[in-house]
Amino acid sequence: MSLSHYLIKLAMQTHKECEKIKKQDKVKYYQCRIKGSREIINKLKQFMSKCSGFKKPNKCKNEVLAHIQWWKIQLRSDQEFLQKIHNKK
Repeated sequence: MSLSHYLIKLAMQTHKECEKIKKQDKVKYYQCRIKGSREIINKLKQFMSKCSGFKKPNKCKNEVLAHIQWWKIQLRSDQEFLQKIHNKK
């Protein structure tokens, strides 16, 4: 499975789970997104170990690292939104 297909599958699973919660409870929605981002980051780190089997392992690792960075930014953003919600209470 290519990295892009793997990422799409992971993101869609997380998105579906969290969207069910979105209208009911914003706190739980952002907690779900945070949990999903952490899981995706961990799975990407696991995927990186498979890069050694690719034709261009360094290119694979760099691509995975770029995606990890993107998900870390997403994670921080969701954590900030959750903090704002908590601060309003």
